[in-house]
Amino acid sequence: MILWNVVAFTGHSLDTLVDSASFTNDAGYLSTRLEGPFTSLKIWYYFTKLDHLFSVPALFFLYLGMKALYRNTMEGKEV
Repeated sequence: MILWNVVAFTGHSLDTLVDSASFTNDAGYLSTRLEGPFTSLKIWYYFTKLDHLFSVPALFFLYLGMKALYRNTMEGKEV
């Protein structure tokens, strides 16, 4: 979860530095492309905008951790 937060925050910060003219969307919003020349700033921006690749596994592992915590606490209780 911490890694996802860092990547998402960095992506939002880089959003102010990347010019909107660097993108084209001729066929609509879903087909937006990053135009060259590619700089390190544009590559980092592109990488950090894929933050969902971190959030989905992070939430899955959070679920597994909470499930294990629940099972451990239920084993300790007498019913």
